[in-house]
Amino acid sequence: MVSKCLIAGLGRIGLCYDLNIDPTIGIYSHARAFELHEAFELVGGVDSLSGPRLLFENHYQKPSYSNLTTALNKTKPDIVVIAVPADKHSELLDTTLSCRSVKVILCEKPFGMDPEKARDYLKHCDYANIRLFVNYVRRSDPGAIEVKRRIRSGIIASPLKGTAWYTRGLLNNGSHLINLLEFWLGPVQQTKITESSSVCDQHDSEIDVQILFQHGTVSLRSAWGEFYTHNAIELLSPSGRLRYEQNGDSILWQSAAEEPPFLDQKVLAERTELIDNTMHRYQWAVTDQLANAINGKPHHLCTGADAVNTLEVINGIRDS
Repeated sequence: MVSKCLIAGLGRIGLCYDLNIDPTIGIYSHARAFELHEAFELVGGVDSLSGPRLLFENHYQKPSYSNLTTALNKTKPDIVVIAVPADKHSELLDTTLSCRSVKVILCEKPFGMDPEKARDYLKHCDYANIRLFVNYVRRSDPGAIEVKRRIRSGIIASPLKGTAWYTRGLLNNGSHLINLLEFWLGPVQQTKITESSSVCDQHDSEIDVQILFQHGTVSLRSAWGEFYTHNAIELLSPSGRLRYEQNGDSILWQSAAEEPPFLDQKVLAERTELIDNTMHRYQWAVTDQLANAINGKPHHLCTGADAVNTLEVINGIRDS
């Protein structure tokens, strides 16, 4: 059965990231992913600005609305995507929760700004029988899923130690890496700031912090976003070395290999394995995982509860 999807917010992730890119090259927006996936029907878009609405209508030949309530009444969607800035999440969640046709909400990360309020929304969703997921895209990528499988199976042995680099804010981009590391290494158990913060804007800052996870320790460090974007992870394991580079476009594994017997030691193998990924279609991967979830199949989406855990970690770091 095809599920009807309404997108609230026609900015970059909602619409514009891939407007001028061939679908065979990239699927980066909600609009393109839901339009192309056979399990869904894109039924409309919502934005307060006329420009994005016109772009949406011209490109997808679907209706657009300036008001979410009107859109919900007209389209009666099964799924609502909330793709607006974090400080607007609450307003759209309140409106969406009043619509009886809605069965699933896919909200942009970080799922609001306040963990306590976010947990209240989880309760409201449970009461309304609505499933809520958050668009932390990396954990839906097949490459990231394969890394998790290898860690769980012991191919990538624990404990792990590593360094992760982020740019343009702890909440904006650092949250992606923290959420992915939680996916791989388990819950955060402790954090310790190693360098004081610099302010990005009124909502975000850049902080260096050491994070202890269930299966390893990672030093999360901020780089110079004014010069270039850099979001990457390097993890050292007793069984080898993992590199997550180029925002996830490159996932590399080097296993520990035997040296000549007379040296009586191991080194990292010369051969580096490239773990397949689909980050050039990351929003498709999320949409495909959502189809699995709706159809009762296993999935790797970030649940609302997962996202609140990440938000609590970030707020704990910022309040330290």
